[in-house]
Amino acid sequence: KVSPLRPEDLEAFAVVAEEISHFHYMLFHLPGGRSLRKIELELQGEVDSFLLSFFLSCEKLSLEEAFQSTFESLFEKFHLRDHLDENERSRYEYAIGFAKRFIAKLKPLLTQPEQREALLKWTRKFYRLSFEEKLSWIKS
Repeated sequence: KVSPLRPEDLEAFAVVAEEISHFHYMLFHLPGGRSLRKIELELQGEVDSFLLSFFLSCEKLSLEEAFQSTFESLFEKFHLRDHLDENERSRYEYAIGFAKRFIAKLKPLLTQPEQREALLKWTRKFYRLSFEEKLSWIKS
């Protein structure tokens, strides 16, 4: 059994989850020969990081509390590293903004246990969409 995340460990866990997400996402798309943009990797990494952090938080919090706590920590109270150049900072802020909108749309599926199958369906579909399709769905 995995121990729930302590608030002070969330940032480090989220960074590791995001890097693993980048690696897995590249491996997933490599056989199809689809080129990936850095912004696409960042967007998917933010989504994956949220989902992993959220589900770990559910070990000790209610679904609603886990959602709110994780959402605030990763999307509202985050800070970017000081050494980032303007392009990197812009890319991260853009990715975080769209990931925040995507996760907000999924909140009803994340906070209701009876919606778990629908949640899995949407997250799998999102993972396979092109970057343009992801943005279109988030903006809709």
